[in-house]
Amino acid sequence: EAMLELIFDYSSRDSALEIDDENGYIIQVRDEYMDIVEKLCPVDMHPDEKQKKRIINRLLRLGYAPHDVFDAVENMGWNNTDFE
Repeated sequence: EAMLELIFDYSSRDSALEIDDENGYIIQVRDEYMDIVEKLCPVDMHPDEKQKKRIINRLLRLGYAPHDVFDAVENMGWNNTDFE
């Protein structure tokens, strides 16, 4: 019952995250935000970019909205072209 409450809570938030329960439980980025994540975290990255991806992923998991993540990225001295 607690898990159902948590799933409902995430589904009602204005957040980039959701809980998927098809094959167990996983917190993941909603489909409508994947284009932003793919811009910020391209698949073919150098090792130092993997650290950036972990930071961005953590910000999203903490519930930051995507536009707040962009602001945080800019405050860290990175820009969107770092992720293109």
